[in-house]
Amino acid sequence: YLLETEDKKAEVQQFWQLLEKYQTWPVNLTMIERAIKRSYAKQTTSAKIKIMTIHTAKGLEFDTVILPSLD
Repeated sequence: YLLETEDKKAEVQQFWQLLEKYQTWPVNLTMIERAIKRSYAKQTTSAKIKIMTIHTAKGLEFDTVILPSLD
């Protein structure tokens, strides 16, 4: 697989480190799931504006779409 950015590489590395930390037998998926959820920031407000790439937005429907820097 291709990892385009250093951020993605770091994210995958963090995931593998997390799996190694919880490496037990039998595997406790609940503990792993909780650890993954703790590693992400919690959303504190409901966003009125969504910023995403064109690829992420593909197939979604919005009332208004702003595409900056298009000539």
